[in-house]
Amino acid sequence: MTSPVSISLSAAILVVGDPAFAKRRLRLPRLKGGGGGKIYTPDTLTVAELKECLIAQKNLNELDGRITSDEEFLSTYKRELERQQRELERQQIALNRYSEADVRKFNASVSNYERIRSDFNKYVSEHNLQLQKVRDLTQAFNDFCGGKTYYADDMMKAEELIRLSN
Repeated sequence: MTSPVSISLSAAILVVGDPAFAKRRLRLPRLKGGGGGKIYTPDTLTVAELKECLIAQKNLNELDGRITSDEEFLSTYKRELERQQRELERQQIALNRYSEADVRKFNASVSNYERIRSDFNKYVSEHNLQLQKVRDLTQAFNDFCGGKTYYADDMMKAEELIRLSN
């Protein structure tokens, strides 16, 4: 007769989502009044600087879309892991610990669950790196572009330069 086997499930599922990310805001430049000649102060963006700001803003918007898509994927993945964990807990309660075949089958299920959970945690780590990248890029954008002014015709020139380079 085989002795009972001790089995435990670990539930180290990381939390997905970053409330600070949802609140991320770009501080956009302000339109500077016309009239007379142009005066470029340190707070006035040139055409080249506006072009950089527009490109950075476009890149951040694309990253936002990927982050949102990743969060949807991770939320679905997490729900599936939680479902599998509940199923393993149910199986553990009903497990015939004196049946070597049943214990082997259950342990294989636990190993599979732990592999999937490990993959999930890797995805979460990668996602968190992307969130940090977005935070850093947002801060850089706000430091360089945020709260500054520009001339309307400079903005049109910057947009035209971007169109021509694509």
